Amino acid sequence: MKKCRDKGKKMKKMKKSTKYIIGVNFFIIILLSIISTYEEKKYIDGLNTEYKYVEKNMKVFEIVKEFVTFKGTSNIETLSGKKIWIDDASNFNYRPFDLYKFLQIGDTIIKHHDSDTLYIHRNKKEYYFVLKKNVGKDTQAINVKKWFKK
Repeated sequence: MKKCRDKGKKMKKMKKSTKYIIGVNFFIIILLSIISTYEEKKYIDGLNTEYKYVEKNMKVFEIVKEFVTFKGTSNIETLSGKKIWIDDASNFNYRPFDLYKFLQIGDTIIKHHDSDTLYIHRNKKEYYFVLKKNVGKDTQAINVKKWFKK
């Protein structure tokens, strides 16, 4: 009879310790999420002060020296020493179609004043992207439409 009581007490203790471990793990996950969000915000704020945002009324004629991408934006340092950041843009006529994946070191970036079109010159070819827009045909979306016609 005594063994049964001891087993019951041990089970209750195990249940309490399991709840405690789950609670501590949950708290650690929440804490790490908060720290990660804070660090991300600090990083973005640093980029916003260091890099100049490419707006429609700007003129750009620069060669990419190096770049960092972050959540669809391209933070670019040019050969002339300027630091610019370009918002997301996609052209489904190219692979890769997202600008931040398409860019390469050595590309020439051209954007005319009062234009939202960005031209990329590479290997004597010209590519274009429209800032904050998706252009071209998304072949995957076309294929999805074919599936639903059956």
